[in-house]
Amino acid sequence: MGSLLAGSATAIIDQVGPRLAKNEALRRQLAVGQQVRWVRTPAGHWHESIMLPFDTTKLSALACYIALGLAWHHWQAQLVPNAPVRASLFSTGGLHLFEQAVASQDPRARVGGSFGDGVFVYRGVRDLANLATTWWQMTFFGGVEHRARQWRGQTAHSVFVATSDEPEWVAQYAEQRAN
Repeated sequence: MGSLLAGSATAIIDQVGPRLAKNEALRRQLAVGQQVRWVRTPAGHWHESIMLPFDTTKLSALACYIALGLAWHHWQAQLVPNAPVRASLFSTGGLHLFEQAVASQDPRARVGGSFGDGVFVYRGVRDLANLATTWWQMTFFGGVEHRARQWRGQTAHSVFVATSDEPEWVAQYAEQRAN
């Protein structure tokens, strides 16, 4: 994990530092797992950064709750308990599928927002044919970079969340939770 947001160093020093001081076990875990890595900015410049181990399942769970709140905020849609929520990081191919899903929907069904000068940015779309089906893209801290071993050279900068009450979706969700 790493942040592309300009003020991230200040946030880490001012907010994360004091919290880590209270949690020695987590501080040690992060210190042992940190790695130096070269990162290319969107402008094409390279700079040295430190990469920390990060449990993306916790971020995914948070994104699910945020999606439920945003669905209510924008559309007054009460999605639980009938529309299970799933989140994941997407490879480049997954991002293209998301873009196609967004482009295929009515522009009036699209929403978006940004909070804290880029600390949290989202966009979402609702399927007007099935109002319990929503898709979301969420970016934290300017596009925190996530890597997955299976992607080999690819990174993700967003968490993607989807909801639906379609029977196939609900069955897949139940099967996934059982395993």
